[in-house]
Amino acid sequence: MATVIFYEKPGCFNNARQKRLLEAAGHRVIARNLLTEPWTCDRLRPFFAGLPVPQWFNASAPAIAAGVVVPAQLDADTALELMVLNPLMIRRPLLEVEGDRRAGFDSEAIDRWIGLTVATPTPDLETSTHCIRPYLIRRAYRCHPDPRSRNLSSNPCTSEGLASPTPMCDFLKRWPMGDLSSAAEAAMNFETRWQQYYQAVEGRPPRTTLTRALDSIARDPNPLPRFAVDLGCGNGRDTVELLRRGWRVLAIDGDPEAIARLRQRDDCDRTYLETRVQRFENLTLPPAVSLINASFCLPFCLPQHFAYLWEEIVVALSPGGRFCGQLFGDQDSWAAYADLTHHSRIEINQLLEPFTVEWLEEENHPGKTALGEDKHWHIFHIVAQKQ
Repeated sequence: MATVIFYEKPGCFNNARQKRLLEAAGHRVIARNLLTEPWTCDRLRPFFAGLPVPQWFNASAPAIAAGVVVPAQLDADTALELMVLNPLMIRRPLLEVEGDRRAGFDSEAIDRWIGLTVATPTPDLETSTHCIRPYLIRRAYRCHPDPRSRNLSSNPCTSEGLASPTPMCDFLKRWPMGDLSSAAEAAMNFETRWQQYYQAVEGRPPRTTLTRALDSIARDPNPLPRFAVDLGCGNGRDTVELLRRGWRVLAIDGDPEAIARLRQRDDCDRTYLETRVQRFENLTLPPAVSLINASFCLPFCLPQHFAYLWEEIVVALSPGGRFCGQLFGDQDSWAAYADLTHHSRIEINQLLEPFTVEWLEEENHPGKTALGEDKHWHIFHIVAQKQ
């Protein structure tokens, strides 16, 4: 069998699965970090021999997804120069076997090349326009692209690894949603209500997930540098606590009003604070982050962008760094909304595979929102350390 040099993005779920496929076929896999490799144009070029330029690129790279870089408009030399400057644009993985180089993971092509025993063809998710990981797309009653065609009484989907379909919970009987006859009506549309939310939670203490993570960090014998990212920082209830404890903080929120409220707080020491207005679908994080805090914000990422958001979080964290925050479960009453992201317990476990879980608490009960509205909560509170 072959020795495969496998250039990957560390923390990428697809790359991890692809390595397991190669190893299961008897190959020896030597993993290398595609993002830190000292690439040159001449060194990259052989990986793409025979491929048109657009297929050289990672279609999910932020610059490409946002339309800043359009691969179809580039010549080969310009494409290589851009990829050397920004390796996130390189189609993953890059593979090398005894000097023969390939880009991407087409299981049938790899089977013809070095041999790969797989039960079904594995799509190359780096170039696919449907690049959503299987365990992230199973949602209650979310099997049809058009909300008007959904059967809201059951879930005919079957998740990968599950023996039978998972029935939808009965919260729609208890909390009627009204007429879901259009996609607009099936959306949460929370954007107009954030200011009410900020007012409702003003003065509240930091989240328990954050304080638990900070307590764990305080017990580390070799702590990492105190650099944290506070995603969905809102009016800063967690950011202020991080600053108070001497952390350097990058606070990010998609709402300019939230950032303005944070910076205007009397108890906010801005000496080590950097702020950024950025939405989840365009999120880019710096490397070597020691703590990423995401309190009650990640579910507001559009489902089609969540896989990339989570990957950005995992890769940005240093080994030994921590994630703390919440994800919503698939029995939450807001799971009826097409523009929010929810997960089953199995999916939560899969998302946390790159981590050692230090605290995972599941809530599943009726309650109220911060605005006083009735809601069935299904929440996963998470503190986890990256392996």
